[in-house]
Amino acid sequence: MPIFNSLGSNYKFREVLIASLLCFSSQQEAQYKTILKKLERYFQGKAILLHNGRDAIEYCLTAYNISTNDQVLTQAFSCSSIEEAIHRVGAQACYFDLAPGKIKTTLKQVKKSYNKAKQPKAVILQHTLGYQDEVAEIARFCQENNLLLIADLAQAVGATGSNNQPLGMEADAVVLSFGRDKVVDAITGGAVLFRKQPKKLPELKKFQSSEKNTLSFKKTLYPFFTWVVRKTYSICLGKVLHWFFKKLDLTQTSIKSPHQNYQPLPINLPILLLDAWNQLETQLDHRRQLAYYYFNQIKQNKKIVVPVETGEIKKGTNLRFPVLVQSGKHLQSLLNYLAKHQIYLLDRWYKKPVDSGSLRFKSDYQPGSCPEAEKMSQVIINLPTHQNISLADAEKITKLINLWSLT
Repeated sequence: MPIFNSLGSNYKFREVLIASLLCFSSQQEAQYKTILKKLERYFQGKAILLHNGRDAIEYCLTAYNISTNDQVLTQAFSCSSIEEAIHRVGAQACYFDLAPGKIKTTLKQVKKSYNKAKQPKAVILQHTLGYQDEVAEIARFCQENNLLLIADLAQAVGATGSNNQPLGMEADAVVLSFGRDKVVDAITGGAVLFRKQPKKLPELKKFQSSEKNTLSFKKTLYPFFTWVVRKTYSICLGKVLHWFFKKLDLTQTSIKSPHQNYQPLPINLPILLLDAWNQLETQLDHRRQLAYYYFNQIKQNKKIVVPVETGEIKKGTNLRFPVLVQSGKHLQSLLNYLAKHQIYLLDRWYKKPVDSGSLRFKSDYQPGSCPEAEKMSQVIINLPTHQNISLADAEKITKLINLWSLT
């Protein structure tokens, strides 16, 4: 079977079936309340469910009165959806860099951005691929300088932070994304957990019991479409179907938002979300096992650098496992070599400091301002750790990488 980094990576037939039946459950409102309670208990804050991750960031910034002329410090080497959410409230994104040779950022990098900013109001920490940033030190800095600290746990929900508490407990607010290929994957969805209560929550439309089909038909069938493509890819039918589904816009890109301002979470979506949340610890154990295996098999390879340590694997979510090659030329060579063996890792996080995929996006990022993020984006490959990857798959991937390094 071919191996993918994404393309419905978190879905097996079980998830396909649940997604296909989303609109027919009679327990939608009860499940909506249940997932709210679970999130509030986990993060010890007030939860609001929204349509996607950027809606959650926009809603969070709005709640804390961050608006025109304000600046939000956030990490380069990220998705453009974070900056899009910042722009929605009229604020500007000011980027800080990664630590040299690392997948994470440090207080030193945040301070550099803070010192350049004219009106900084908040810091968003991304915890890339689920490996925590220097969060305790950054949290103290934010408190001393009256900066709002937002933990964006789209890739890191379930990771362990300071004092063995859940990552995010150091922040004033936690933002979650339940989009495709995230740790908790419910096709789409987002949430804000307010640990520091704003004076007033922004108005958000409440669902009525009659609103049963607010999630689009395309999205409910996305797990099915991608499952079929993966199952038939090796006999070429999957390639044809993938092209056909994309042509008809049946596998919509998650980078493009279907709306311009925050919207509530569709009332039928918590069915899949609740199931994914209940599977969180099981899948984190699976990802951790694969990450340790990758680390141990690749760490002696002189052509490959692993930018994380075993302690970070233990505490992180290991959403994907990062490895660095020597140059862009080596990167393309390795990707091509793996593709010849039906391992498709072209979907890299991230291909540039502010990655918008194929979409045009006018970013606040200034070229040259974050050299470590620019370098990282040219040489990083993410190895898959999702539930459709077995230990045998990981063994195949690492053997091929090590063979490639001998050429």
